Amino acid sequence: MQKLLARLQSPKTFASFIAPLLVPLLTLQAQALDVHQVEREIHRLTNAMRAEKNLAPLTAMTELDGLARKHSENMAQQGFFAHTDLQGLSPSGRMEKYLPGLFTMGSAENIAMRTVSGDAEAAVALALVTQWRHSEGHYRNIMNTSLRQLGVGVGEANGNVYATQNFANSLVMLENTRPEQVKAGAAVSLKFRFLADFPAKELTAFVNVPDKAARFYTKDGSFYTGGGPLEAIWKDPTHFELKVPTTHGKGGYRIGIGQNGAYYQTPFGFSVN
Repeated sequence: MQKLLARLQSPKTFASFIAPLLVPLLTLQAQALDVHQVEREIHRLTNAMRAEKNLAPLTAMTELDGLARKHSENMAQQGFFAHTDLQGLSPSGRMEKYLPGLFTMGSAENIAMRTVSGDAEAAVALALVTQWRHSEGHYRNIMNTSLRQLGVGVGEANGNVYATQNFANSLVMLENTRPEQVKAGAAVSLKFRFLADFPAKELTAFVNVPDKAARFYTKDGSFYTGGGPLEAIWKDPTHFELKVPTTHGKGGYRIGIGQNGAYYQTPFGFSVN
């Protein structure tokens, strides 16, 4: 008996383009800041704000820190202040370009800027976070319960400090190179870091194949056609591997990853020739 294909739905990746905050102050001779200390303090203060509403803290994520830092440094060095950079990339566009392995079901960005003159790192961080606190859209991003990870990046130039927060609701991070094209035969190995907030045992994966008559049998004797479930091979509590077959026709193999039988279509497919 043919078993109904698992539900596929595209993730709704969103980026919040909030009107930037700019607070000009009297410009004096600025001292170099320990920008990494400012970043850490911004993260701490952000989670302290969430704790005021009994919300779970946002998890630090190295990759998001790097993404945020890159944008802040670009703003500082290139002399602009906007969500869209001088290459025309939006926050979601930068995420796709610089973090192609990150699969997220939601994202948002906050930016802020201020002039400094010998201020201590803690004072700079507090001033930047206070700007976000008193801006409705920025505050809403910080308090968004569907966002779970946070990256913070700070850049400094000419006495001005620029800060970026990149928020995400991430499912997985692909940690090895995904092939664009392969020859039929051996399975393709895709290695992931698990980032979701549901139990790892609830993770499910699926492949759609070019041969729509191909059968994928289950343990009870029923089967899927045109694709089927993939077994997640867990290496440790946060890392797993998918071995994707390449013997079901030439063309596109599309990977779905999700929870309890519901799958999000991911960008981690490839072509078999």
